[in-house]
Amino acid sequence: MNAEHAFDLAIIGCGATGVSFLKQLQEQLFSLGISGLRVLICDSENNFACGAAFGQRHPLPVVNTAPDLMNLSVHEPSSFADWLHHNNLKGVLYARRNTFADFITQQYNSIKKSHIIDITEVKESISAIVKKDGLFEITGSKSVKAAKKVVLSIGTVPCKRNAFLPNAIRTFHEAEQITDNSRIIIAGTSLSAIDFIRIVHKKNPKKVIAYSRTGSPPTCISTRHFYTPHHLSFAAVIALAKEMGVLTSFMYLLEKERSVIKERNIDEKEPALALLHEKGFTAYADFLITRAEYGILPYQDILFSTRNYMSSVWRSFSLEEKHRFNTVLRRDWMTWRHPIPLDVMKELKMYADNGTLLFTKGKNVAHSNGKFYLNDEYEADYFIEAIGGEENLTQTDHPLITSLFNNKLTEPNLAGGITIDSVTFRLMYQNRKIDGIYSLGPINSGALFATNALWFNVTCAYSLARSIAADIQESSV
Repeated sequence: MNAEHAFDLAIIGCGATGVSFLKQLQEQLFSLGISGLRVLICDSENNFACGAAFGQRHPLPVVNTAPDLMNLSVHEPSSFADWLHHNNLKGVLYARRNTFADFITQQYNSIKKSHIIDITEVKESISAIVKKDGLFEITGSKSVKAAKKVVLSIGTVPCKRNAFLPNAIRTFHEAEQITDNSRIIIAGTSLSAIDFIRIVHKKNPKKVIAYSRTGSPPTCISTRHFYTPHHLSFAAVIALAKEMGVLTSFMYLLEKERSVIKERNIDEKEPALALLHEKGFTAYADFLITRAEYGILPYQDILFSTRNYMSSVWRSFSLEEKHRFNTVLRRDWMTWRHPIPLDVMKELKMYADNGTLLFTKGKNVAHSNGKFYLNDEYEADYFIEAIGGEENLTQTDHPLITSLFNNKLTEPNLAGGITIDSVTFRLMYQNRKIDGIYSLGPINSGALFATNALWFNVTCAYSLARSIAADIQESSV
C-alpha cells in the first residue's frame, strides 16, 4: 500500500449516521478553511446514501421519532422539518421511512455538490479491514482500497437467530410475495415488526402472530408531555452514586418516581399490563390509546426524561451493572421508552378486534413440510424475521466484523456490539485504543447505550467530526 495514493479518510456505511458524519465533517472543514480532503465512501448500492434502516423504500413504514429529532447536523436542528415543509409535507407528525431516505439522499448530494470534500464512491459491501504500515487496507466485493483513517458507520449486524429456517422473509419487499388469506408468524415486536404487521395486513391475512421472548406488545406515543419527574435526574443519580452505586441509585430514584405516580393513581404501566393479561391486547391497546389521547402517560414521560443523560449513566456502569440493567430494566426500555405512533397503535387494535392479529410469548420456530410452527401451538404459511440487530457478536459470522476481530482491531463488547473508547469512538482491543479507526452508530450499543436513536448518533458524529477536523488542521500546519 502506498501512502501517497491512500485516501485521507474512509467512511464504511453511508446511511443516516454515515451521511451525518460526512455532513458535519464538511461543516468543520469549511469553518477551518480546509478543502480537498480525499474521502472514500463505501456501502452496498441498495443502502448507499439512505441506509438499511430507511433504504428499503417501501411506502408504508413510518418512523417513531418527531421531525425535530431527525436532523443530520447539530447546526441545523430544524432541517428535516423545513425539508418536509418545502416538499408540501408540513405538519407530518411521523414521517414515512422512505421520505426520510429521500432526505438523506438529498443531504448527501448537497455535500457532493459543495466540493469541499473530494468524494470517491465505492458501491460495494466491505468484507475486511486490515491495518498495515500505518494504513488501512479495505477489501470490498470488487476492489481493494487504502485509507489513512477509517470511520465505521455500519448500523446493526443482522440477527441470525432463525437463519436455519428456509424461505424466511427479511425485507419489506419480500413480504409482498405473501398471498391472501395466509397465516404468518413474525419474530419480534419492535418497530420493524410493527411495519411488517401493517404491510402483511394489506394481504388480507387469516392470522398474524407476532412473538417475542417476553410477549410484550408495543406502547404508543403520548400526544403531550404530562409529568415532570420529582426525584429522578442526572444530578440526583450523581449525588447518590458514591453512597449507593450508580445502578442502585438510578433504580432507587426510578422506583421512587413510580411511587409518586402510583400514589396519584395515574400510572399506566401496571393497569395496562393487568388488562393485557386478563383481557388481551385489545383492552390493553384501548387503555393506552385513551391515555395517549388525553396525554396521561407519566411512566413514558419519566423514561423520556432520561434521554439526554442516559448514555452518560450507562457509561459509568460496570459490566456487571450493565448486565443487571439489561436483566431488570431492558424490557421496560424496549417497550415503554420506544413507543409507536398513536395512529399505528389504533391500526393494530383494529386488526386485533378483527381477530387477525395476536401478540404472544415465544422463543423458537420450527419448520416442517413447508409450514412454520411456534410453541407447538401456532401454524403458519410464512415466517418473517423482524428481531432486528444482533447485540451479542461473540459468535458472529458477519464478514467485516469477523475481520475486525481476527485482525485485532476490536473485540466483542460483553454488553453488546463491539468495543470502543466511549469518549473518542476509537476501536479498542484488549484495553488498547487503535489509532486511526473509529465507530459510530448501533454497533456501539454496549459502550454507548442510546445508539438506536438518530439524534444521539448525530451528536456523536458531531463530536468525532470536530476531533478529526482538528487532527487534519494540525497535520497540515
